[in-house]
Amino acid sequence: MLVKKTAIYGNFQQHLLNSQTYIERLNADLIALSPLLISDCGASGTFGMEDILLFPLLRNLTMVKSIEWPAPVLDYINSISRITCISLFDDRAI
Repeated sequence: MLVKKTAIYGNFQQHLLNSQTYIERLNADLIALSPLLISDCGASGTFGMEDILLFPLLRNLTMVKSIEWPAPVLDYINSISRITCISLFDDRAI
């Protein structure tokens, strides 16, 4: 099983060593995402399919402590979390 995952995702230890590089890329991507979020009630202004796809991805990233969340993105995930009653992982971030 580990060999299969390594073939697909690469070497996990190497990825952990490169965490800072990945986080820096992610921070840049979050800045680029900011102007695309029309409303904190839904990415396109109202809750829709975009949110069903986007929110879980962003929610999972809340477990990473060193991410720098731009205000619009942070407002969006906090609002969608409240609307859906789905908690974030920021209280357990590592």
